[in-house]
Formats: sequence, structure tokens, C-alpha cells
Amino acid sequence: MRRSVAPDPCGDRHLNVADLEIAQLGPCTVPSPNPVRDLFVDEDDTVCAYSDMQVLQQILAEYLPLPGFEPAGAREQLFFDPKTVRCAIVTCGGLCPGQNDVIRSIYLTLRYT
Repeated sequence: MRRSVAPDPCGDRHLNVADLEIAQLGPCTVPSPNPVRDLFVDEDDTVCAYSDMQVLQQILAEYLPLPGFEPAGAREQLFFDPKTVRCAIVTCGGLCPGQNDVIRSIYLTLRYT
């Protein structure tokens, strides 16, 4: 039996669509001021979570939807109005020791300075 290029991070259980859902703050109703319309990411786009054909074939054989990540990039509609936002803190996921302390310090500095 051929071994996968990369081991499945979930072991015998594959990721499913629900595992990768991202909670939304609410509806995005503010038009982006970005004039370069060609660079917007479509809200329905996804980046497949698996690149191993063996895993993909197994998921498809079970008639399950392919799990995918929400792609990064500019959006046509925004949640926050850029005219009223003074600062944004962007994290790129993953675990980082002390990350919450750093974010809290940035927030407190901006709030009370």
C-alpha cells in the first residue's frame, strides 16, 4: 500500500466541513474602498484542505463535501467601516505562546493612550 506524502493530521478521521467553519461577526454591508476590483476574493471560494489524492478519493467515495479553508484576500463587502476604524490586529491562526498577552497589550495601549 502506498504511503501518503504527508500523514493525515486527523489520523483515521478526516476533517469535515464543520471542522473548518469560521464564525462570522455579522453581515458584511460596507462596500470596500479598494479601487482594484479584480483582486477581490469571492465569498464562495475555498482552498481544499487536502492535497493527497488517496484522501480526496476516500472522501469523494463517501459522497461527502470536500473540506476547505476560507481563502485570504480583499473582500468586496466589509464588516467594519474603514472610515471609523483606527487600528486592526490581524493574526494568522495557529498557536503562539503569549499571543493573547500581546494582543491585550496592543489593545490597552491603543485604548488608553
